[in-house]
Amino acid sequence: MSNRSSDFWYYSRSERKATIMLIVLVIILFLLPAVFRSLPSDRPKADTAAFVEAIQEFEQPQETAEPSPVVAGSFYFDHNAADEETLQELGLPLATIRTILNFRKKGGRFRQADDLSRIYNLSETDLTRLRPFVRIAALTRELKTTEKSVEQETALFPFDPNRSEPEELLRLGLDEKVVRNLVKYRDKGGRFHQAADLQKIYGLTAEDFERLQAFIKIEKPANEAGTEIVEVTEGSSPDAKPASYNSLTPLMIDINKATAEEWQTLHGIGPVLSGRIVKFRDKLGGFTQIEQVAETFGLPDSTFQSIEGKLTLSPLLRKLSINTIDPEVLKTHPYIRWQQANVIVAYRKEHGPFKDLEDLRKVRALPAEVIDKIAPYLEFQ
Repeated sequence: MSNRSSDFWYYSRSERKATIMLIVLVIILFLLPAVFRSLPSDRPKADTAAFVEAIQEFEQPQETAEPSPVVAGSFYFDHNAADEETLQELGLPLATIRTILNFRKKGGRFRQADDLSRIYNLSETDLTRLRPFVRIAALTRELKTTEKSVEQETALFPFDPNRSEPEELLRLGLDEKVVRNLVKYRDKGGRFHQAADLQKIYGLTAEDFERLQAFIKIEKPANEAGTEIVEVTEGSSPDAKPASYNSLTPLMIDINKATAEEWQTLHGIGPVLSGRIVKFRDKLGGFTQIEQVAETFGLPDSTFQSIEGKLTLSPLLRKLSINTIDPEVLKTHPYIRWQQANVIVAYRKEHGPFKDLEDLRKVRALPAEVIDKIAPYLEFQ
């Protein structure tokens, strides 16, 4: 047994040499990579930065030559100048594009993004999608024309601050805030007895007062001019007739026939409010119900409540022929905004005359409450 193990571990001289050579070779092969890494390289190092730059230059023109596809509504546009191709790129239907182009061809102009709502066949989805991308070019020429017209409209003429309408006061060159303050002062019962009283109005500059002073003409109230006015005192019956009862004071007022002077015979109604009531009635085409009087600008609800019992209504209306009326006339109606008037006429031209009220309800730009309010004034002949 011992002889066999000793024979196993016995090497001849040649075997020992071969083993030593093999071990040395393995060590050399193991150390060879480390030796090569430490030696200086005679071969020039590759310029990788130049290589990367060359690759980038090669790819850049290809990216420029292949633009990314346009997403509908993803670019800014001016709907006063956009042509048919641009509108198609925005993803609009052809029918809507034709409506926009026809609107501009007839002189229509968009002044703000929300004016797109005038286009009756533009869906709410498209309107919401396109609104943030609207960019309207500066209306330089139009602004100059507007400024020029304002300068021409401003004028000096005799006026009574107790009676003048806000439009007249604006024509005199007064600031809008001053006009609002003046109207509020009158609505609360304030009265100007002399020209100097105009200086009470907050915001009125000394320059404006000096400019207007010579044109202030204050009329005396009716009781100073010799006409008695009935006043209802506390504790007396509203229908009681005092000895100084004014013969012009009617027991009842027909709201569709009464003149401004007749309105003034009612308690709380002065020259300004009576004029507004009559103007509002004329613009409407007549009142359809007594409650409409309360919609008059500046008429306090308490005043309306106090006179409501003395008001009567006669069926006297001026109808609007919805199938023939001009948009300029239609937009003067108090219940119809000018955008809605344009939409009604555009829809009529596109689809033909309206047959009835239900046909008018197909115009999506018209809220149901607006249609209900104007319904009594419409005729579909």
